[in-house]
Amino acid sequence: MYVMMFVLLVFKLPSLPELNLPQHLHARSGSNHLDWIGPEGGVIMGVLADVHDPSNVWAASLTDIWEYRDNSWQPVDMFRFVDIRGGAVNASGYPLLAVYDSIYVYDTTWHTVRGFDGIDAISEAVSDTLLLIAYRGYSPLLWVTTDGGMTWDSIANLSLLNPGFTAVSYAPGDPSTIYIANTMPQLYKSVDAGTTFTMVWEGAPESGPIMDIEVNPWEHDELFVCFEFEGPPAAMLHTGDGGATWDTLFQYFWWAMDCEFLHEDTVIVAALSPSGIFRGVRSGEGWHFTCVDDRVVAFDIILGDVIYAATGDGVWRSTDHANTWEPFNTGLKAVPLWEDAQVSQHVDHVDDQNIMVWVTGIFSTAVYPICYWIGLPTSYITNSMMTLAVEGYGDTLYVAAIGLDPPPQFILHTLYRSVDGGTTWTPMNTWTNPDSILIFGEIWVSPTDYNRILLVAFT
Repeated sequence: MYVMMFVLLVFKLPSLPELNLPQHLHARSGSNHLDWIGPEGGVIMGVLADVHDPSNVWAASLTDIWEYRDNSWQPVDMFRFVDIRGGAVNASGYPLLAVYDSIYVYDTTWHTVRGFDGIDAISEAVSDTLLLIAYRGYSPLLWVTTDGGMTWDSIANLSLLNPGFTAVSYAPGDPSTIYIANTMPQLYKSVDAGTTFTMVWEGAPESGPIMDIEVNPWEHDELFVCFEFEGPPAAMLHTGDGGATWDTLFQYFWWAMDCEFLHEDTVIVAALSPSGIFRGVRSGEGWHFTCVDDRVVAFDIILGDVIYAATGDGVWRSTDHANTWEPFNTGLKAVPLWEDAQVSQHVDHVDDQNIMVWVTGIFSTAVYPICYWIGLPTSYITNSMMTLAVEGYGDTLYVAAIGLDPPPQFILHTLYRSVDGGTTWTPMNTWTNPDSILIFGEIWVSPTDYNRILLVAFT
């Protein structure tokens, strides 16, 4: 998949006001001056790879864009992660990002090639053709580019469809067959290049919005659909007749992030529950899935001669058609230690009703490195790690986070300490009742005594 998918993962406490994150671009050039902590890897939400040059690879953590060059990953720039809608590698081999209201490309610096009044979704790149759902005024329009994102033309007005679009895809080799989805969740299909759309599936709100639509390049009436998890039921859907009938793959997945066709009768799936990379093979009229590697907990898969996966443990790759996987993390550390007060941004108060939270994954020791928790029962706090604050001096660091020991222990921790610059971490507290845990939002370390810390916490 020549696109990177960014999922906003927000830890929301029932007692806090609704999160309202400002929707504007933040980029900082020359981020090489930052210090990076922790072991190689970290939570990577998306990868871009050049189909013509598999060594031309780009990755994105929750806040940073990385480029693989000179046999190592190098940080390029910093974006506010919630703004990134997706991306591709264009015809010149440069990465292209759809960021809230603009299309950005990077050659030596990031610069805008096209502005919009808002972007909802961007498709995967097939050759140099991409589809985009973006606004002109208050009207959502369907746009197309055939030169890798450098120029765009509107081809359809989507104002008559329910708003809140989350995904757009088209049949490879046949851009007249287009699928789009919204948060309802509803899936629409066009067979006339966007002139008319017909609803082919509608789910219950608790299914979560559709985030990935994968069309079979050899049979355009066959597709798989993946959801963003918002609580059960959630699974992966399949249709072989253009949406007239559907199969719900509960027997294999509760939460699938991405699906890609390797061949007409073979797909690979990145799943969070159960976790791992799965291979799906057509068996008669249905599909049968088996786990290839349960170490690779991926959010995004990028196809090509080399297959890349964006995971909670950095970037992984396969050079043998997804049969075996290996980490690809030289130089990659997705957790910055900020120069200003050496603290990773935690909670900002926007006004009396809204707060802004920067969350940064830091550990990958759990089965699910990231947990999307939005007012769910405590049983859904499965193995996760989300940083709210990091501060320290020298090799002594502290992190306020939420972590869960792998089952069957089910012991929660919310405060960790490292004495080796973030390479290894030791929990400093233990909670057996998740309903009464303290959440540490800010940490101050004494400049004269690194063992003396001041914490701000809430329940």
